[in-house]
Amino acid sequence: MRNSVRLSFAAGAAMLGLAGCTHVAPAPFGYLTTHEQKEVWIVRADNDSTVRVFSPRAENDTLMGFVGGTYEEFGKRNIKQLRAKQTAPVRTALLVVGITGATVVAFNQIFLSGNGSAIAQGVGNNICGCDFDDVCC
Repeated sequence: MRNSVRLSFAAGAAMLGLAGCTHVAPAPFGYLTTHEQKEVWIVRADNDSTVRVFSPRAENDTLMGFVGGTYEEFGKRNIKQLRAKQTAPVRTALLVVGITGATVVAFNQIFLSGNGSAIAQGVGNNICGCDFDDVCC
């Protein structure tokens, strides 16, 4: 039982670690050629409006994608800023450390503390001979 609980906690922490944290941050125009994105945000140079572009692709000095279901192209000179989802390794590391710490504390409280082990042994084997209303061992 204890090994399966440990394995469950480890699997959960690993999945969160693999998923990682992301944030939207400014990115260079060439970022799209090396990192596949489902969506990006651009700030237009002419009026500072923000446009959400789906399925973006960059070729030469042109950003292509879908805005509101319509295919559009944006020249690099017309884009003031490109924003894209990027990994956040520090946040991911803090998340993994926090989950691991919480798991260790919970595991110790449940399985290794004197109270948890005495109650678990007393209930199954009736070692203490006490009822639910009494304080056991």
